[in-house]
Amino acid sequence: IDKNPPSLLSMCLFLLENLSLKPDADDMSILITASILGQIQNDVPYHSDMHFRKVVSQVMRMITANNAIFDGTSRALNAKHVCRLLAAACIHDLGHEGYGNIVKGVHMEGRAEKASFERAKPYLEAAGTDEETLKAIYIMLLTTDVSPLDDPTNPMMQMKAAYRYHFMGEDVKAHSLNLSHELKALEKDPILTTLCLLLHE
Repeated sequence: IDKNPPSLLSMCLFLLENLSLKPDADDMSILITASILGQIQNDVPYHSDMHFRKVVSQVMRMITANNAIFDGTSRALNAKHVCRLLAAACIHDLGHEGYGNIVKGVHMEGRAEKASFERAKPYLEAAGTDEETLKAIYIMLLTTDVSPLDDPTNPMMQMKAAYRYHFMGEDVKAHSLNLSHELKALEKDPILTTLCLLLHE
């Protein structure tokens, strides 16, 4: 498979077909654009072309499991949710240079994740991506940032706090979450929080 891997688009279409999801034309345009961007050649040892396929493959598995567990409930992901998540997976490390978010000893929160989004944004906009979807993809990418490790304020830890708030009973402990401005949307959006968690995992 390493010598002749499937395209990102074919993987995404396979999932949509097998889950009997029928995205509208706008969502398909976003997904097609992201899957093409994700196949731009990158020879960085870890964040290579194959890394993108492995991430998309794992996201496909988790979407399938999520929808099997929550079939018939509000927690099942619909075609729009799935297209947004797959698009984010396709571009999550776009143009990665091979180093993280500490540059010359200085931590820059979300540096790599924001750079990937900014590289993809003009193409997604040209494909007709609306502001809500752009924001959702941006937040999904940002919450894959785990640096600094074990810091409760890093984007991943904030996202997990939002997940516990929505789904694990922590909403009874606090009326609101202390999320950063960029992640504030997660406080009122359990589905977006789920998409972020699936991409991170």
